[in-house]
Amino acid sequence: MKSQIETIGYLLKQENVFNIDKGSFVPGTFILETRDQFPGYHSQLPGTNALKPGHLFLVTKQKYPGEHIMRATGRIKRIMPSAFVPAQTLITIDHEQFPSIRIKDLEDYNLILELQNLYLEQGIEFYKRKRKIDTMALLQIKKYFLLEPLNEFVYKDLELPDIHYIALGRLLKWKYFEKLTQIIKVNHRELNFDGALAGIFRRLGVVDAVRVFGEGMDLDRLMHLRALYLEFMQKIDAGLDED
Repeated sequence: MKSQIETIGYLLKQENVFNIDKGSFVPGTFILETRDQFPGYHSQLPGTNALKPGHLFLVTKQKYPGEHIMRATGRIKRIMPSAFVPAQTLITIDHEQFPSIRIKDLEDYNLILELQNLYLEQGIEFYKRKRKIDTMALLQIKKYFLLEPLNEFVYKDLELPDIHYIALGRLLKWKYFEKLTQIIKVNHRELNFDGALAGIFRRLGVVDAVRVFGEGMDLDRLMHLRALYLEFMQKIDAGLDED
């Protein structure tokens, strides 16, 4: 049997977020949506179904403890038959931060109101200032991982297809990582992938990694990509990065 790792951690990624304009929800509450979860990946595959919600973000009145949201969600899932996958998320837009609950796999926009009311019953209140948003945002998402290590540096996601994690051994700032990824894509146009930062919590510490989404990324290509990240990290640090 192949070894598996079940643990927690986070993703740090950038996506375009915007206000929802359909469905039923608690009046005045601030709800955002994103439809392109992998903006750096260029695909010929059909897009998401516009009739079903993408990833929704229920912005909360305050930042609640993770355990509070987990226990509330567990009780809601025993009541609400519709499937959904929540994750505590911190959204940053122009240096302003909005704590939220990300909801994915919800079948219908009209289920938002029921879901909000159930969270309200569990003591979780929502941000009620109406704002018009359609912009890029930085998302820090707390999540669970179910992984299979392919070698010392590469992990395969066992729940999400075409997703891997490449350990770099160093914590990166988002702007640094964004520049690094752009340099790799300019210099190696044959590589088609979307990248995000990840922190995977292990017994001996945090594995600082790049989350890679891309079809057909075998171990050789992933190790090649890791080598490129390390190479261009050295060049940036030495002031020798290429444009």
